[in-house]
Amino acid sequence: DVDGIISASEGVEELTGIPDDHFLINALNSDTACTRILDMDRGKVLEVVRRLDIPDHQPALTRMGLSLENVRAIQQRAMRRILFIALGVLIAGGFMLGFLLTRQRFGVLQEEHRRVLTSTELVLENIAEAVVATDASGIVTVFNMEAERLFRRSADATIGQACRTVFPDDTLLL
Repeated sequence: DVDGIISASEGVEELTGIPDDHFLINALNSDTACTRILDMDRGKVLEVVRRLDIPDHQPALTRMGLSLENVRAIQQRAMRRILFIALGVLIAGGFMLGFLLTRQRFGVLQEEHRRVLTSTELVLENIAEAVVATDASGIVTVFNMEAERLFRRSADATIGQACRTVFPDDTLLL
């Protein structure tokens, strides 16, 4: 036609002519393929243009337009996947941070508990009174030095034993 278009695929209603388009003029003077992205009615199109030399004729252009709709759909799916992965990593990182902080606090609490037990043991060992303590099931858990002297039993042999075994004749049900 008057714009130099020989043929086009179905649905192409208009194309710019060579004299009206600086990109096409540059492509006509170039030995390599040139590309650009156009906004068309149906969406974005990647246009690839290359000069075509025909003997005994003026140079012409071969133009191919490829719809970028499928590429855009692929990019959107990839972006959604990246977002889901990033969200998963963020959530996992939050759990890991929470775990590490909890573990650190637990370590501090264990250290404090150990210090309290050590202090309590020092007080119980050095008190002038005999101290015997049992747990809820009647197993001896504390037997200080004054209790060793009073009952003539070692703490090592007593702690962990049932109170009824250690004191079989206990009328007060210690």
